[in-house]
Amino acid sequence: MMRRKRKPVILILDDQAGERAPVRRLLELDGYSVIEAASAQEATEQFEKKHPALAIVDVKLIENIDPPDLSGILWITTLPETFPVIVYSTYKEPEVWREALQHRKNVYAFINKQESVETLRANVKSALLEAKPDRPSMWARVLLFFLFAIPSAAFSWYYWKDFWLAIVAAVIVGALVEIIRLFF
Repeated sequence: MMRRKRKPVILILDDQAGERAPVRRLLELDGYSVIEAASAQEATEQFEKKHPALAIVDVKLIENIDPPDLSGILWITTLPETFPVIVYSTYKEPEVWREALQHRKNVYAFINKQESVETLRANVKSALLEAKPDRPSMWARVLLFFLFAIPSAAFSWYYWKDFWLAIVAAVIVGALVEIIRLFF
């Protein structure tokens, strides 16, 4: 039996439910899992719980504020640097686009809400294809373990002639490789 590949989870951050709903339907028709958030705080909670692969973010999350609200852009700056974002807003002013790019190098696209849904669909697909995963694949991790842990176990066995000490050394080296990978 062939396993179906799961589509990525996409987070939509927009304060207006009427603006989120059509985007959600479009993405779900394409087979994506979609989570919604109406505020930056709710988006952060959803981001930490669901680990989406992409965020579609409105620039203005709070209505009727002077000067113009850029809270969506501020939320984008809290994301990991490699996380792909599509800014989806009614702002047409280039200053807003420059502001988004100033804070974030991984803003994949700036799409006006009045543009066609095909533009959004194409940009979502492209952004997900270009996004690099934060974690290496399981096979890469297994290979790293064998490259470092097995030689350390062999070394321990050769010098100390103790099977369990060799196993403990292999596990410790494997754990150290994982810890180092987290920071580099």
